[in-house]
Amino acid sequence: MLAAFALAFSIAAATPADTPKPQHLQAALIAEPSAVAPGKSFWVGLRLKLEPHWHVYWKNPGDAGLPVSIAWTLPPGFSAGPIQWPYPDRIEVPPLMNYGYENEVLFPVLISAPAQAAGKIELKAKAKWVICHDICLPGSADLSLTVDAAPNAAGSANPDLGSPAELLAAKPSAFAPAFRTALQALPAFSPAWSFRALGFDSTLILIATSPNAAASQGAASAFNFFPDENEIIENAAPQKFYPVAGGFALELKRTPLDSGSKGPDSLNGIAVRPQGWGDAGKSLWVHTAIEKGQTAPKALAAAVVAGGPAIAGRSDPGAPGGASGPGNLGVTSASSSRSGFAKLLLMLALAFTGGLILNLMPCVLPVLSLKIFDFVKRAGDSRWKVFSHGLIFTFGVLLSFWVLAGLLLILRHGGSELGWGFQLQSPAFLMILCVLFFFFALSLFGVFEIGATFTRLGGAQSKDGWSGSFLAGVTATVVATPCTAPYMGSALGYAFTQPAYYALLVFTFVGLGMASPYLLLSGFPALMKFLPKPGEWMETLKQFMGFPLLATAIWLAWVLGQQAGVDALIALLGVLLLAGLSAWILGKWTPFHREARVRLIATIVAFLVFVPAFAWVMLHLDGLRESKPHPVAANGAAGPTMMTNGIAWEPFSEARLFELVGQGKPVFVDFTADWCLSCKVNEKVAFGSGEVTRRFRDLNLAVLRADWTLRDETIARALARYGRNSIPLYVLYSGRGPDDYVVLPEVLSPGILLDALKKVPSAPASIAPATTSL
Repeated sequence: MLAAFALAFSIAAATPADTPKPQHLQAALIAEPSAVAPGKSFWVGLRLKLEPHWHVYWKNPGDAGLPVSIAWTLPPGFSAGPIQWPYPDRIEVPPLMNYGYENEVLFPVLISAPAQAAGKIELKAKAKWVICHDICLPGSADLSLTVDAAPNAAGSANPDLGSPAELLAAKPSAFAPAFRTALQALPAFSPAWSFRALGFDSTLILIATSPNAAASQGAASAFNFFPDENEIIENAAPQKFYPVAGGFALELKRTPLDSGSKGPDSLNGIAVRPQGWGDAGKSLWVHTAIEKGQTAPKALAAAVVAGGPAIAGRSDPGAPGGASGPGNLGVTSASSSRSGFAKLLLMLALAFTGGLILNLMPCVLPVLSLKIFDFVKRAGDSRWKVFSHGLIFTFGVLLSFWVLAGLLLILRHGGSELGWGFQLQSPAFLMILCVLFFFFALSLFGVFEIGATFTRLGGAQSKDGWSGSFLAGVTATVVATPCTAPYMGSALGYAFTQPAYYALLVFTFVGLGMASPYLLLSGFPALMKFLPKPGEWMETLKQFMGFPLLATAIWLAWVLGQQAGVDALIALLGVLLLAGLSAWILGKWTPFHREARVRLIATIVAFLVFVPAFAWVMLHLDGLRESKPHPVAANGAAGPTMMTNGIAWEPFSEARLFELVGQGKPVFVDFTADWCLSCKVNEKVAFGSGEVTRRFRDLNLAVLRADWTLRDETIARALARYGRNSIPLYVLYSGRGPDDYVVLPEVLSPGILLDALKKVPSAPASIAPATTSL
């Protein structure tokens, strides 16, 4: 488990500041040489030490990810050059290929000191990165470094990267070996080698020639190409290497060109060869024009698939999908790509199924019941008119899912740890949603007609009702976010470990699954015969449907009270009172039989009654909000318990979880929130069972509750460890070790819980009850 590390370096004249460990890596600034010469240049490096199997990205990250960046804050007169990028590894994450670094990497940056530099100099930098393994997490660190300026210190008046030895020759610091390794891994130019690129319709052939090149037929001579920019080659496609006369050739699959585009004129990047390019090191710059290919060069031996050469001592050969060791070639497996595609198809199927089941979840049914009512009303309409409503409803659902996915991706890219249902962690959003539901319910009760201002949910008011069908799809999606249907958790967790277009594809299939029953019903009129014929009963049904909406508004008000306290809840009730008054004014004086002047005055009065008060409450909501911190367990100690359904829950913390697991105790973790209606149903149905409570007690089971009612990045990161970004999530540790756990289904029953508990060893009679008593 993650431990709290601190990085401390105390070198006499070059001291990187102690830096708390960001997630899954240690970051520090280090310098070489040990003192700064005024008017000369010296090296400062960002050193990242990564946990096994995690990686950060090169300047061109490949198919996913973002490069490491450094923003400097330097004393007057100092200037920083660009990041110097050691050559990367090919990191296979089927069906993608990324370019990056594992284990440890140092990014050198040349700093120039002014002639008047003296005394102790503090250099500051803001480093940012994205670090990935099974999930991807943005990270950053504010770093600082103090160096001494000394007139006789080593340095170079000419910051030419072609001769780094000059900067490392005199008075080396303890970091000189690390800088030497990093500088040797920088790409170089070699007069002994020349490159040509031949362009064909779907391939590029990169040819490396040298008078001294041996036309080796073995894989040991192979090399890889890493493009400076994306969208040049298909990164995940195999790079086929074969010897040719005077050197070697590498066949690369081109990125498909847009219609009418001739593609790039030049090929720029680096060529990395595990056995090296002679005296030039293992990587060479490639900057060559792309010639129109006529015929490919003749191969002197069978082609082999070039894989992922890695810097010696940096790669982890045992890492799944990692780079190969020095001198070896990892093969880009077609079966791996197929398995990645198969996994994508599986996740899309799970997303569609989860969206379909979402229609039955308690937070969605009140809204979708209105859409069913609309279908009943339109049973006698033309086939095209009914189908058009199904299409518009589907578009409303899909657009809403795309907006939610986009917001999540943008906020997560900015460093926020968010997941499915994140907007319900905002009291302001809860208040807006509650007011909308209240208005919709009043409209169904007949207090007023939403009409042109708010088209009735389900389209009952407008001529064609298309805007209403669209609004129904939007509203159904918004209220669906507190619920995670079975199969959705895995699909959504997968979505946010993949590139943005994969995430949008998964969200699209969730939306299609949710809308599919209505699209199917609208597209096949024969199915409409199973619906009742329109009649007077529909007005009664319409009014009845207002009560589920009121129930949803009451639930949202309760969630708001849990989040923000009694004052915020009272403010909401006052807003609802004024909303009811404004709705009554609209219903009384704005029907079309009234004079236009009366309708205008009534609309203005209704606006003035409701909108200013609502705006004031929204603007002052933070002031009304009570401080309601959720209890947490600090430093691994047992926190205060909360008793529900006869079970005394401890607040979740990762330290407490792994303390209990380390002691060999079985642990049950419940990821929940007050706004998660599925979670509340599970609590009543599964945890409310007396048999489950007794079994928890008999097994001496420690129980932790991770309450995500308010935004909590610790809980978001913990969810990500299990491949999820949504709740509910239930995890049962057997007590046999940190890796022996099972993730339970999103919908729980006493039977499911009891079956899972059968795998937990019975507690010996000699063991005292756990700190969490039941």
